[in-house]
Amino acid sequence: MAASALGGYQNQFGGPRGWAFQAAIGIGGIGLVAHDHEGTFLACKLVVVHEISNLLHAKLLALKEGLLFAQRWPNVERLVEGDGQGVVHVISQVSKDLSHLGCLIEECKLLLTQHDNILLQHVMKEANEATARLTRLALHSPGMA
Repeated sequence: MAASALGGYQNQFGGPRGWAFQAAIGIGGIGLVAHDHEGTFLACKLVVVHEISNLLHAKLLALKEGLLFAQRWPNVERLVEGDGQGVVHVISQVSKDLSHLGCLIEECKLLLTQHDNILLQHVMKEANEATARLTRLALHSPGMA
């Protein structure tokens, strides 16, 4: 998820902008990059996930990892950005999701409500090459399967 200014001196968190998913084998990679409001690198994280059922599942897992990663900076306003506009829509629904991904959706909603200074924003997929590279690295790491 790409960075955009939140105004003034506030810091922001960017991630999870990168994810990748190999449907045939149900394996995915998530790349997270944290930076401040000026774009200065703070940290990154690479996550390999297994047993992914579909694209929405992969994007929800990326969001969850991004929200957990953002908790490392509790005293600043954080902006979690991603290219999953459908995920932002699903998370913003008031009603409880009863689908097979409902528990994951509700977990993401809970993570958001626990921290009032985390914002979600949709960005174009091309917004961050660093996270894309991390996800490709995850998918091609030895011992992935």
